[in-house]
Amino acid sequence: MRNMLSWGGWKKSKGFTLVELLVVIAIIGILIGLLLPAVQAAREAARRMQCSNNMKQFGLALHNYVDINNSLPSFGTYCHNYQYVGGFVALLPFMEQGSLYDAMYDGWRKLPGYPADETLVASLGKTPISTLCCPSDPYAHLIMGVSGHLAPGNSIMFSLADVAVENQPWGLTGTYTGNTNLQTSGSQTYNRTPFFLNHWHALSSIIDGTSNTVVASEACTSPTCAAGSGYPAELRGGVSNKPPAGMLNGSWQLLAADCLNMRDPLNPNRIQDPTRSLRGRVFGIGCVQITGFCTILPPNSPSCSRVGGDQNRFYWGIFSAGSYHSGGANAAMADGSVRFVPDTIDCGGINTYQTVREYLSGKSPFGVWGAMGSINGSESVSL
Repeated sequence: MRNMLSWGGWKKSKGFTLVELLVVIAIIGILIGLLLPAVQAAREAARRMQCSNNMKQFGLALHNYVDINNSLPSFGTYCHNYQYVGGFVALLPFMEQGSLYDAMYDGWRKLPGYPADETLVASLGKTPISTLCCPSDPYAHLIMGVSGHLAPGNSIMFSLADVAVENQPWGLTGTYTGNTNLQTSGSQTYNRTPFFLNHWHALSSIIDGTSNTVVASEACTSPTCAAGSGYPAELRGGVSNKPPAGMLNGSWQLLAADCLNMRDPLNPNRIQDPTRSLRGRVFGIGCVQITGFCTILPPNSPSCSRVGGDQNRFYWGIFSAGSYHSGGANAAMADGSVRFVPDTIDCGGINTYQTVREYLSGKSPFGVWGAMGSINGSESVSL
C-alpha cells in the first residue's frame, strides 16, 4: 500500500483546483456584497453625525452672538448699492474665523456698484468654512477654480419661516409688483421670521418658545459649478421656474402644492423646468435663494422661484430644506438643540389656496413644519 501511494497510486494535491478557486472567489464576492452596504451605511451615519455636529456648532455660534449683541443677527445687512452682507458673516468671529470676517467687510466696503461675480468672490475669500458644509453634500466644499463658479458654499441655511419670501437684492434680483399684493416683502416676513433684512430680532421675540422654533436647517448646494453647463435639474440644490400662473390664483392666494408637483413624475430625484440656481453658493450673501429656506414644503421637496425672462432675476418663491441623508434633514432650534426633521412632517394646507396676507401673526396654515418656522403663531408644537 505504501509503495502504491508513493509510486503508482494517488498523489497528494499541492494546490486548488479550478472549481475550488471559483468557489472561493464566489464566497469572497458574496461577503463583499454583504459587507459593502453596511460599510456605506456606517460612513453615511458618520457623515450625518458630522452634519449634526456642524449644526450644533452653528447654534452655539448663534447664542454666543446673542450673548454679545443682545439680539439675533440680521439675515442681511445693507452695505452698498443694494448689496447685503449675509448673517453668516456676522457669525464668523464666533466660528473661529475672525480674520476672514475682517477681510470680508473690508472687501465689501470697496465694492463698486453691482460687481461681477468674480469681483464679489475676490472680496469674500475662497476658504471653505467647514462648519457650514455637510460632508454628505458633494458640492458644498467646491471653491473657485471653474469658470462661472462663485464661492465656498454652505449647506446650513437661515429659516425664513412659513412665508413664500421675496428674494432680497443682490444685483440678480428685481422688483416684482406682485409682492405688493402677496405682502411677503415686508411686514409678513418681518413678523413671522427670526431673521430679516436690516433688523435684529431679540431672542425674546420668539414667543412660541425657543425649543419649538427652528432657526436653521440643511439645504443642498446647487450642483452646477460651470458656466454654460445648463441649469441643474437635480431635486437637491435645483430650483424650478414656475410660470406666472403657477402658485398664485387671481386673488394672489398661494398654492404650495404647485411647487411640490414640480418634482419629475418619472424621476423623484429631479425637477421639471429648472432655472438658474444659486442655492448655497455664496455664504456671505443675504439673499433667500442663496442662504435661506421656508418651512412650507417638507424637507427634500422641490424649490420654486418666480424668475424674470432672462433667468437671472429672482423675484419670490418657495425654497425648501433638504439634505443627502435618507429621510429628512437636520435642523437647529432657537434653544441651540438639533433635531432631525423627517420628509414626512405634517405641512397642513399645502393642497389648498392660502390667503397669505391673513397670517401676519397667528397659527400657521402649513401644519407642524410651518408652526416650527413661525416665531409668533402661539403654537407649542414639536417633533
